[in-house]
Amino acid sequence: PRKVVDLQLPQQKEVVQPIKPQPAEPEPSPRVFKEKTVSRISTGDSDEESGITFKKRKFGNKNMRKRLDDD
Repeated sequence: PRKVVDLQLPQQKEVVQPIKPQPAEPEPSPRVFKEKTVSRISTGDSDEESGITFKKRKFGNKNMRKRLDDD
């Protein structure tokens, strides 16, 4: 049997908001990916024939803190 303490909080009016049914979103169209195949890999010996080249990643372009003093 605890006593109920009145915290004297302001009374709030209960406002009933009508729930609107959300329109059904259309399904996103499935993406179509093209497959690229390499017929042969060039060994790099022949310069006359330019084959498929792959982009080399650049490692030195990272934003890193530099050391101020060398030990």
